[in-house]
Amino acid sequence: MRVYEKVSPYISEKKVTNYHKKLNQLTGKTLTEEEAKVFDFDTVLGNIYSIGIIHNGEWENISSVTKASKKVAE
Repeated sequence: MRVYEKVSPYISEKKVTNYHKKLNQLTGKTLTEEEAKVFDFDTVLGNIYSIGIIHNGEWENISSVTKASKKVAE
């Protein structure tokens, strides 16, 4: 199964976009608008995540991303 999600790197002042939600899930905290705009993906490389998948007809989409606990990572 091949899963990917194309998310536009758009940050809105008025609402939390899907991109902003995914960044919050990757970091485990709520990023401000400015933090989200300058997010460095190198900071999350090498970490282990649990990813929720939704099957939507012929597509599979990422529904959630959660950083694995220390116990799971070991």
